[in-house]
This record gives sequence, structure tokens and C-alpha cells, in this order.
Amino acid sequence: MKNYIKLLVTVVIAGTINAFAVTSFVNDTNISVKSINLLSYDATNEKITVEVNKKLSIFYKFDFDCYAVSSGKTFSSQGKGQKCFLELPINNDYEIYLENRYSKSTYYNLIDHINNKLEFKFDKDEVYLTVGGSIDITYSDKYVFPIETMYNFYSIDASIAEVKNGKIEGISPGVTYIKEKGSDDQIKVTVTDLITSYTLSKQKKEIIPCKLYSENDASLLDELLEYYVKEAGYETRAGAVAAARFLTLQFKYRIPYFYENGRINDSGVNKADGEGRYYKKGLYLSEDKYKSILYTFVDKAMWGCPLKNGTNNPKYGFVAGKKMPNGLDCSGFVSWALVNGGFDPGDVGAGENEGIYQLTDTGEFTALTKDLALSGQIKTGDLFNFWGHIAIIIGQDEKNYYVAESLPHLGGVIAKTYSKATVANTFEFVVFMDKFYKIDGNLTNYWEE
Repeated sequence: MKNYIKLLVTVVIAGTINAFAVTSFVNDTNISVKSINLLSYDATNEKITVEVNKKLSIFYKFDFDCYAVSSGKTFSSQGKGQKCFLELPINNDYEIYLENRYSKSTYYNLIDHINNKLEFKFDKDEVYLTVGGSIDITYSDKYVFPIETMYNFYSIDASIAEVKNGKIEGISPGVTYIKEKGSDDQIKVTVTDLITSYTLSKQKKEIIPCKLYSENDASLLDELLEYYVKEAGYETRAGAVAAARFLTLQFKYRIPYFYENGRINDSGVNKADGEGRYYKKGLYLSEDKYKSILYTFVDKAMWGCPLKNGTNNPKYGFVAGKKMPNGLDCSGFVSWALVNGGFDPGDVGAGENEGIYQLTDTGEFTALTKDLALSGQIKTGDLFNFWGHIAIIIGQDEKNYYVAESLPHLGGVIAKTYSKATVANTFEFVVFMDKFYKIDGNLTNYWEE
């Protein structure tokens, strides 16, 4: 009985070994590819090195060769162990196959088995969007082969921002991240309802209420302003225009007109900050900003908060000694836009003395005529002037100039449309600003471009 059992075990083991041997033989006579990997990319010589792995066989290891065929040309290499290596000119239509003394493998399209994407990076690390606003997804990449690689973009939280047709769209306030499947890179997306998309309206916006914003919201508004200026180009013409557009077209409220308190006759205070003028970067919307105010004539009051006014103009409600909502006068607004665009316009007065014009150090004052207004010489970012007033051009088209300015009868800082054919009836001079800005930046004549 024992001998019978030993004989049976021997037969079973022998059969199992033989079955494995047969299976291995079949594997080697029906040779096939396990994986294809890109090992190196030589952009200078336009070559790639590819590693081809053969499926494992257990007992029998026959020598094999690997081949890459494209456009009638064949490249080959001898296998070593379970691998072979092919050095190939860059091409996207290689067919890979293996061959040994018994058989050929099926053909494998190289492009189907390696990642064509060498590098991928979003062009921006962070973007800000209004609710309902959108921005194109832009990126830089590098391919192995000169064919378009399809990308799969998605949002971590699609309730805040989502991806549609290559754009990021703002859905609701919050922060999310946009990613690309297969890449570690991402874009931080902040969506806000503190500002709107660019809006030019004939209706005056509500004057900013006193102490409307929390410190966090006021800080976010400063971030938003800085973002749009940087996108346009800090220390460029476009940067100054972006600041002026932000306050007149994107900010939800109107900054009221307030006569400059800093040059009241015989006041002895020649540079009162935050009283009709604001010499700082950002918006004057939180008590935290009081720490940076060095000189006052009356008191510290953020935009929209009551402040004693020192000028008489009863027609528009200004009575010396009466409290009015603090804001910006005309040169105060234009100076603020220049400061936030990255420039130092100097400390320029309100032009109270006849014959003194605002911002005289910024550029060349040229008499404005109808012919000049229609000539195409005047650029977005140049200034318009009449005695006692200065304004900045924030856009133009074939027929109109779009001008940001602050005046008592306008009720504060607004954007207004002037026909090119008649603008010389209002403004006396144009101030050409090329020497002041020096660089245009990402300048557009209209904010939707």
C-alpha cells in the first residue's frame, strides 16, 4: 500500500511539472508583451529609449528580439532576460512586436502603451473669480510625440467652481482647486461675491455704507484689487487702468466725493491722508488701515464713514464743518489709481488756485480738439483735464471714450461715457502719459477683451 501511494505521488508531481513545462513552452512559443515603458527622452537629438518587458515564462527561456516598425523602417534589439531596449527617432506611429525562434507576438501600438505627456504645468497658481465669472484654463506642456494630448480637468468642489469647455466658471463664494487627472499641479480658485464682473451702468451705484465690511472681507477686497492689477501688469499703464476699472466697474459701491481736507487755506496741514485722498495701496475700508494714516486734518474715517468737511459748496450739500461720507476727490481718485498701479504720482493738490492744473508732473498737457480726439493718438490710460478736474480714460472704442472720474455733481467715483466727437466740449486738455508709464503692459481698450 505504501509503495502504491509513493508511486501515485510521483506520478502527480511529474504530471504537474510536465503541465508547467508545457504551459511555459506555450508562453514562449506564443510570445507576448507585458509592458512598454518610456525610459528617456532626448529632445536635442529627437530620440527616445523604450523598455519592452516580455511576459514571464517559468522554465523555458528562449532568446528573443524586439522590433519597432514605422513608415517601412525597422529598428531591432536583442532581449536580455525578460527585457529589451529600443532607441528610436521620435515618431508616434511605431508598432512594437517580439519574436523568438518559434513565434512572433501580436503588434502593439507604442502610443497606446506609454504616456505621451512629459511635462504639464498650469500657467497660474491662483485665480480669483466673481460668481458667474469665468477664465480660460491655460497651461504649458511637453509631449513625447507631436500629437495633441487630451487633458481631463476637474474641480475638487464643483459647487464653488466648475470646469466647462476649457474654462473655469465661478459658481458660489469659496475656495476650491482645479486639477488635471494624471498631474500633481493645481490652481487655487477663490470665488467671491464681493465684486461683480466688469459692469458699466448708467445708474449710479449706492454709496458705500460706513463700516460695511469685516476685516476679512476688506482684506479679500485688497487681494482682489492686487490680483487684477498684477494680471494687467504692475508698474505699467495697464496696471493703473486696472485699478481705476476695479473701483468703478467691479466694486459694488460708489466711493463718494469728498473735498480734500489736506490743503484747506491756512490749515497748516499740507498732506492730510484719508480725507478726500488716500495715499496707500488697497481700499480704505477697515479700521486696520488707520494704523498707516500719519497725517490728519480732522480725523480718521474710512470710505463711507462721516467726516467733517472743510469746503463750502452748498449746491451739492457741502458746508464747511458739516460731516459728509468720506471718499475721494478727482485728483485723489486718479492718484489712488496710479499708486495702486505701481506708481508714485507725488503729492498733488486739488487745484484750488486758478491756473494750476492737477497732476502736472505726470505728462504732457495738450489742448484737446475734436480732431485730436478722433485721431487715434489718445490711449487708454491717458488723462483728461479741465481747470479744477482730472480724470483717467479706462477704455475706448470706435465712437466713445470711457472715463473714470470723481466730481461733486456726479456724487463720487464713477465711469462715464463720452463721445469722441464731442469730448472736447467737456475737457480742455489731454495728458499724454507714455513717459510716465513707460510700459503698456497687458493693455486693452475695453475690459471684455
